[in-house]
Amino acid sequence: MSEREGLKFGILCSSLTFYRWQAEITELLIANGHQPSLIIMKAKEESSISGFQKFKQYPWKLLLYRLYQRYIFKPVMKQEVEMSQTLKNVPVQYCQIRKVDFSEFFADEDVSFILQQKLDFILRFGFNILRGKVLQAARYGIWSFHHGDEQRYRGGPPCFWEIYRNDPVTGAVLQKLNEKLDGGVILRKGWFGTIKHSYRENLERVYAGSVPWVLQVCNDIQNDIAGYLDAPGSSTQAQVSKAPGNLLMIWFAIKISTNRIRFHLKDILLHEKWNIGYIEAPMEKVAFRWDAYSKRIKWLPKPSSNTYVADPFVYNLGEVHRVVYEKYDYSGMRGDIGQLTLDLNESNETGVAALNDGSHFSFPFLFEHGVDIYCLPENAASGKLSLYRLSCNEKSFEHVTDLLPEPIIDPVLFKWGAYWWLFGTMLGYPSESLYIWYSTQMEGPFQAHINNPVKTDISSSRSAGKPFIVGNTLYRPAQNCSRTYGGSLVINQVLTLSPEEFIEQPATELFPLKKWQFSKGMHTLSGSGNITVIDAKRMQFIPIASWNKLKMKVGIRLTTKSGLESLEV
Repeated sequence: MSEREGLKFGILCSSLTFYRWQAEITELLIANGHQPSLIIMKAKEESSISGFQKFKQYPWKLLLYRLYQRYIFKPVMKQEVEMSQTLKNVPVQYCQIRKVDFSEFFADEDVSFILQQKLDFILRFGFNILRGKVLQAARYGIWSFHHGDEQRYRGGPPCFWEIYRNDPVTGAVLQKLNEKLDGGVILRKGWFGTIKHSYRENLERVYAGSVPWVLQVCNDIQNDIAGYLDAPGSSTQAQVSKAPGNLLMIWFAIKISTNRIRFHLKDILLHEKWNIGYIEAPMEKVAFRWDAYSKRIKWLPKPSSNTYVADPFVYNLGEVHRVVYEKYDYSGMRGDIGQLTLDLNESNETGVAALNDGSHFSFPFLFEHGVDIYCLPENAASGKLSLYRLSCNEKSFEHVTDLLPEPIIDPVLFKWGAYWWLFGTMLGYPSESLYIWYSTQMEGPFQAHINNPVKTDISSSRSAGKPFIVGNTLYRPAQNCSRTYGGSLVINQVLTLSPEEFIEQPATELFPLKKWQFSKGMHTLSGSGNITVIDAKRMQFIPIASWNKLKMKVGIRLTTKSGLESLEV
């Protein structure tokens, strides 16, 4: 299929008033040249049930849940959006539905009509559990979202039970439906960090994060790389969950409130204290023989009480090893880029500033190109991504050019094949979704990957250091932030990297040792020659940090509207 030829799709819905997440998916498809060609709705049914019968049949055991959903729970992604103008020229087919328990079957004549439209796929934004011939009514089937990891959570409500069961991760899938409930062919899957103190925010994050997936599958179809459409369905055997009863809703409200108090107290009272260590061995050996080499680590002197050092990268000047890192000061709530000469006799002292313009810098990613050493630091406050080069005096970094007109979190730049590849995450939820850009030149211009974000997985998306090559295989360190920020390091093996496709899989995982003084996490791995550097953290009370955090929270609270909805902030 030509890359420019849009796909024809249908929409299963109950009306032309969509939820916001559904409207955004539809508008994104239209903006990229795909054509909504049929709206499929149920034929209207006359109700013969009297008011008394409705009252008698009402599920009173779900009263609190339904009241909460109707009057309190107001996520932005479930706001109603009128789509009649956007879809005004799309024909509507009203279909006769036969119900068997919770399943719905289409009449043969309606299936025949849908087949005649020669749709490429159908989006399910309404209806119940679909069975029968309608599942084959479009070339690539019916696509449906399940906002939950189908291996653990089937049924509903979406993104609810993960909070109730203290699951650190909330999953979501886009699937091609088959006859098995939540057992369809997985087209896209992602994992998000569970926001345990806010059901609204947890659901909004998952809904918003999965919006690009339908377009990404369309891109794959157009580029002839969508073989997964014919893969077997999910083998899930998870129990089917249902809406919570009244007693469970009371307990859920208590749990959410407790989680919120715990979240804010921890945020105020416990703070990260990072330190840098080094190992005299090549990075690839350390990565794949961590159990042996982790015992050889040597630590830099402990940072002063109100500071920490993290995000280390190393380069060599002859026999001299230099470490470039972030030095964060809780007093000023700002990080600078420092540099020190590594003394392998362990008499290291605090380094000197290498990059400081008054704004916050972190993650000073280093790489060599030609005879020069370059630094690509994170500087979100600048609103852009800038490249620097080590100065002639070898003491500081000088601005070279701006690579992107937007800030990138933990940026990584390297040459692989015909392109320079730029990896990073974005502000908002920086640990979940991975973005890629590419260029034929180191200084750009850079083109966004067609399927950005190429990956959504809080356990292995965010950059954690320097990519490296073993044989002909590319490996990419990433952070596992599923339980805590920078909890451990995942070494991903990159299987496919091209302007149209990106596939990687975990190869190994590195954990901090329990006997370390800094044993609560690690989030950077880098090396040069025979030196590998890492960082690790512990949690502790830092008075000035607590005071600054408290002032920030009070300021936010004073500017937040009061009311029941503020309970979900």
